Amino acid sequence: MTQASTANTTARKRRYSAGLQLPYTHLLGNADSREQLPTPSLLVDEEALGRNIARMAQFTRQTGLKLRPHIKTHKCSQIARLQLAAGAVGISCATLDEAEAMADAGITGILLTSTIVTQDKLERYLRLLRQAPDTLLVLDHPEPVSRLSALAQAAGLRAGVLIDLDIGYHRSGVRTEEQAGAVVRAIQDSPALKLLGVQAYSGAIQHIADLDQRKAVLTEQMGALSRLLAHIQASTGQLPICSGGGTGTHALDAQQGIFTELQAGSYVFMDADYARIDLGEPPFETSLRLRASVVSVNCDNLDGDERFVILDSGTKSFALNGPAPVCLTAPWENASFRFMGDEHAHLILAPGSAPPRIGTGLEFQVSHCDPTVHHFDHLYVVRGETLTDIWPVDARGRS
Repeated sequence: MTQASTANTTARKRRYSAGLQLPYTHLLGNADSREQLPTPSLLVDEEALGRNIARMAQFTRQTGLKLRPHIKTHKCSQIARLQLAAGAVGISCATLDEAEAMADAGITGILLTSTIVTQDKLERYLRLLRQAPDTLLVLDHPEPVSRLSALAQAAGLRAGVLIDLDIGYHRSGVRTEEQAGAVVRAIQDSPALKLLGVQAYSGAIQHIADLDQRKAVLTEQMGALSRLLAHIQASTGQLPICSGGGTGTHALDAQQGIFTELQAGSYVFMDADYARIDLGEPPFETSLRLRASVVSVNCDNLDGDERFVILDSGTKSFALNGPAPVCLTAPWENASFRFMGDEHAHLILAPGSAPPRIGTGLEFQVSHCDPTVHHFDHLYVVRGETLTDIWPVDARGRS
């Protein structure tokens, strides 16, 4: 290690021992410490992560778009800081809990992308707004608009809001011009609210594997977005923000000339689902890996064609929504994965391959990065075979 690297490692050890009390800090900077990490655990390839962040930042600069990446992917303020340092204008959060955790970590430019309607959450949002005044909220109905306006006015605050548009996903958002008009009028009648734009996100389209089909669905949805946006701007004038898009459509989104900012999130990590999708350029790398151990080899000699060993990582480690995890450790890349309960899984060996020995550590590309990260308290950051840092998943446990 260089003198600078040694100094950084010493500082990190001191920081953790001073109060954060993260596990396995004694391994920081040690050669081959990657092999000594616990299982199951999540590893982040520091260099691949950095390249992914830089590539998306360069892409948005070149296309004239702003980037407000979704942190539901990583729930980690340290990664959010890296994205902001690379040029992101802020971050997107799926839940109020995530937004509070990021604000507590000093992150600004927060957009809360899910509608909130209950009294307690609206009050929490206003406390968050007092802490981070540039925090934005999406709304899709006059009723919560009126509730928020009354609370904000009583608190002496003014909230910047976006109208959430449903362009085909049917999860939240206004679907018709009449609904959009009603929300616009409610916001315009609320002196404590300022309409800054719209949000239009369709999650399912991000995962359509066939590029032509993805283009066709996107074209249809952009038509719906254009109509709703034109109707809103007829009574409001030009709005500065049109936020949406994602990792799966980022290249297509940039060609539409409608979005002003992208909410892509998964590009920092990638997963088995995105690995089957043609994303075009720039390419993104798998920077997130789940490390598991072989805990039993007693099934290797069972009768029949199928030969497998047992791993210590099941549904409490890997999220289920997506393709099966993919083994990335040689020479078992052709082995297949099968869940076997909360704490275990089968690694089904390819014909003719030798089984890994008991205790062998294996690394996997996860099914779906967002919910998998939510299973863990920490990310172990590695550079080659060395543990370089440990990052808390700040918003984990805050749903």
